[in-house]
Amino acid sequence: MAPGCRTTPLLTPSCQGFVGRISFPFPVAQRQIPSSPCPSTPRQGAEDGDQGGQIPTAEPHGRGHFEQLHGTGIQWGGKDKEVLWEEGFQTHSRVLWEERPSLCQESGQSFSQSNTRVQHQIIHSGERPYDCPECGKRFQTSSNLLKHQRIHTEERPFCCPDCRKGFKQNSTLITHRRIHTGERPYECGECGMSFSNSFSLIRHQRIHTRERPYECEQCGKSFSQRSNLIRHQNIHAEERPYKCGECGKGFNQRSQLIIHQMIHTGERPYNCLECGKRFQTSSSLLVHQQIHTEERPFHCPDCRKGFKRNFHLIRHQRIHTGERPYECPQCGKSFSDSSHLSQHQRRHR
Repeated sequence: MAPGCRTTPLLTPSCQGFVGRISFPFPVAQRQIPSSPCPSTPRQGAEDGDQGGQIPTAEPHGRGHFEQLHGTGIQWGGKDKEVLWEEGFQTHSRVLWEERPSLCQESGQSFSQSNTRVQHQIIHSGERPYDCPECGKRFQTSSNLLKHQRIHTEERPFCCPDCRKGFKQNSTLITHRRIHTGERPYECGECGMSFSNSFSLIRHQRIHTRERPYECEQCGKSFSQRSNLIRHQNIHAEERPYKCGECGKGFNQRSQLIIHQMIHTGERPYNCLECGKRFQTSSSLLVHQQIHTEERPFHCPDCRKGFKRNFHLIRHQRIHTGERPYECPQCGKSFSDSSHLSQHQRRHR
């Protein structure tokens, strides 16, 4: 393409003149052009899937389009721009004729680049070419693999500007910030109660529908929340695949094992700048620092009461929502606080 030229085509089933436009590095007059198909376009009788004919030449097909759009006698600085016109038109034609969007045969969706189409087609094939070297889990895209790998690395690159809490994904940070702003965009159509995230709304709606989608494969008992099912399944199998090499204690998650191992190593990498006290985790340091500041960054959107920890706010909000997420696996009775569930379970012993 000639220096300074820019193509902005609109791809259509047939060439309707220069639909879109081609920009040249010299001043030209812009004109409206007819939308009827051009009789010079060699696409008549093109088969399905065929990108159509040969690339049109500048004479007479392209010249006619150009003169319709810009007029005749193009001059710039007293010089005829034949070469620039010819190169610009040929490049524009290739965009229209050779580089048309790649089409997915499964869904009919089109893409501007073939590599984007190939990546899309993995959805239909079920292929998962990206595998985690840490745990072997496989993913369809490299971006999903990178998100997953933060589970193993404990990297939290997205930090809240209000409380400095870190998150592995930007979407989680956006949801978290609603704690500080009080925004509740998700409203229950049944009772009008609103929530800061869609998951909380879905979970709340099960109060109205009495839906229990999480079923234990061992005994068939069902639960309204996945966390309750996981807690229940520990009754059947106390699986703890991550073992401490020092004391043999097992953990459900690798991150829990890493934190535990600091007990043996004595490592406390997080220190308080106010008093010098050191902590094993960044979250423990953040909780401690609130002693020095009296800051209560977590506010209830219903009554505006402030809390030092997000966990305390979540627990408090159940007063307003009526939510009881802790369910007894023995009798099905539910509670708003885990400590209340623990007290209740002692009755079954």
